[in-house]
Amino acid sequence: MENLEYDKKVIIKEIKKFTPGYIDYKKLLPENWVINQENYEFSKSDVIIVPSSFSKKTFSNKKYFKKIKINNIITNIEAKKNPGRLSKNFKIIYVGDFSIRKGIHRLLDSLIDINDDNISLTLIGGKLEDHAFAKYIKNLIEKSQFKIEIKGKLSKDKLKKYYEETNLMVFPSLCDGYGIVVNEAISYGIPVICSIYAGSSDIIKRYNLGYTYDPYVRDNLLKKISTIRQEKNYENICTNIKNYQKNVSKLKLKYENFILKAIN
Repeated sequence: MENLEYDKKVIIKEIKKFTPGYIDYKKLLPENWVINQENYEFSKSDVIIVPSSFSKKTFSNKKYFKKIKINNIITNIEAKKNPGRLSKNFKIIYVGDFSIRKGIHRLLDSLIDINDDNISLTLIGGKLEDHAFAKYIKNLIEKSQFKIEIKGKLSKDKLKKYYEETNLMVFPSLCDGYGIVVNEAISYGIPVICSIYAGSSDIIKRYNLGYTYDPYVRDNLLKKISTIRQEKNYENICTNIKNYQKNVSKLKLKYENFILKAIN
């Protein structure tokens, strides 16, 4: 959950930059009645619980800002696999829908300069032709010097297989209140490089489960990938993930108690 007005501004900004002649952009935006309803309900609330510090920040210009409390989401986090070792064939995964706000166009633009047969990227969760920037993205993929696969939506069992074989998740969102797939990646022992504009960056930073980066700074992601591919760094992050996995039950209890305290 994030401020829908903020969401709207992000989408318009991206459309103006990447497809300035896009005709049907209005259908990609949150409708005004939905934005008004959000503001009305929040203004009438005694307490507003949001899932991240980024989510709260998007409401900084609202009169009800002081009512907002942060409680990071602790679901889909139970350990399913211990972290693996760094391998020569470095597999990167993205999981999520193919909307503008998820930032896969900026993800691919950041990675276009990779020239390494040992790196591969798999995009899971949508159809490329449904993306407003499909033509731009296809052009980037055609120019790429490393392997890129698009797998669309997958069943849980098929997704599990990709998680089990992945070395790194990149979550490039431009506006995301949280990003539950980051929790899923951690549960499979996968380090994450997460956008600072995604709420799940809170746990990545707090528990050192990977790195955060700015998707608007083009070379920022490549630098973080280069850093995480250093064996010592990768092993340290994997150790942090193991420790985090051991504390999940305590974190879940803290999460639940926070909600109970807030509503009582």
